[in-house]
Amino acid sequence: MYWRAGRNGIVDLSFMEKESLLGSFKFALDGFEYYIGGVFKFLSDRIEGKNESQYVERFDWRERHGASASSSPYYNGNPSPYYDEVKPGTGWITEVWYQPCSICAAYGSIGALEARSNLFYNHHYLSPLPTYKHVDLNLSEWDVTICNGYACNNSPTISGTLSYIRTTGVVDENCLPYPKNCPEKCDEFEREELVKIEGYDTINITSVNEDWMKKLLIMNGPLVCTVKPGTLGSSQTINHAMALVGFKPIYESDIVYSNPTNPNDQIIIDPESPLIGASSWIFKNS
Repeated sequence: MYWRAGRNGIVDLSFMEKESLLGSFKFALDGFEYYIGGVFKFLSDRIEGKNESQYVERFDWRERHGASASSSPYYNGNPSPYYDEVKPGTGWITEVWYQPCSICAAYGSIGALEARSNLFYNHHYLSPLPTYKHVDLNLSEWDVTICNGYACNNSPTISGTLSYIRTTGVVDENCLPYPKNCPEKCDEFEREELVKIEGYDTINITSVNEDWMKKLLIMNGPLVCTVKPGTLGSSQTINHAMALVGFKPIYESDIVYSNPTNPNDQIIIDPESPLIGASSWIFKNS
């Protein structure tokens, strides 16, 4: 096993709290709810071995243009304990937030939108030296949930979330924080942001056409993805939405998990690992 189980924000929740967070159909997760690090693969989806690709082996929006390095003109600070691999900054990706209930489609969609806003609205100041600044929007996941006809016990879909952002727009977090009701949303003179998108597309990615997802990620920026979608009630589905920010190959001797409090607690890819040569995907979770 090349991932580590441990205590996280989900483990100590009551059954009712887990049901609110994950949905009543999300308990056959092969241990994903205990994940704290490493390379996780579902038992029913063991596709191993080298993936031939026409694109670069590694791509990560957290570190593009040196945006996670303090020596880069694109650096914007953003230190975060959730981005240990690319310290000291998060690059173009905004802060990680803990979702209060089963509204991952809202968090995944907003995470991708905030990152793309950083890329699109990258500010360039000419004086005294070229300097770049990320806008680092903090948009309201609760706005695209409660004002879109959804709630904690009736979670939104990715399509429903993106459609709302396209037609209505999403306000900033301060304008409508969780758990306020939609009528309590601040008015247009108080809000800091109202962000809309022109449109969106949905595609189905499998191991056969994952190169297509790499292309979209590189050319367009972070994506919102549903991991292992399936029919509600089936035993092998998670339907968990996250923002996809990058990918990288797995090599022999790679350290895929390192305990920050115990340097001797590591997971290292051994010479016989079936994961060697495969692509691993980097997500911003919530």
